[in-house]
Amino acid sequence: MKKILRVIGLLVLLSCNSLVAMELGVFAGSLSNPGTFVYGLSLSGDFLLPMLKIENEGMIMNGTGLKTLSAAIKLQPPIGIFSPYALFGFGVNFEKLDFEFSKYITYSLVGGGCFLRIAPVASLRFDMRRQYYAKVDLVRWRFSGGIFLNF
Repeated sequence: MKKILRVIGLLVLLSCNSLVAMELGVFAGSLSNPGTFVYGLSLSGDFLLPMLKIENEGMIMNGTGLKTLSAAIKLQPPIGIFSPYALFGFGVNFEKLDFEFSKYITYSLVGGGCFLRIAPVASLRFDMRRQYYAKVDLVRWRFSGGIFLNF
């Protein structure tokens, strides 16, 4: 558990060092098993290569009291106004952010989606992600959309 949190923290720090090609936005969607409305913030930035990004998200699951932090590596080639991407990473669910790591529920994620540029500094994002909770052997699918600023 602590290793996963360290990896997430390292990815957050690495993305903060990259101030080139940042994407900042809000998203909302649905998380299956059971169907739950989710919303949150997302920040990603270039990492080593122009088409490789680190994405950090904070999400709230409406009505459950659970919050999520995740970090992922995203492969996103810049292709004009339509930009598809694939990603993989890790996340953690919690009720209250504290140092009682035994209460946290970790998951791995894999998914993809696309950005549709609607203005020079704005785009729409649509994506689907598979979240696997190994501790409880549970798979959840997240479908979401959002609006993003591109710097």
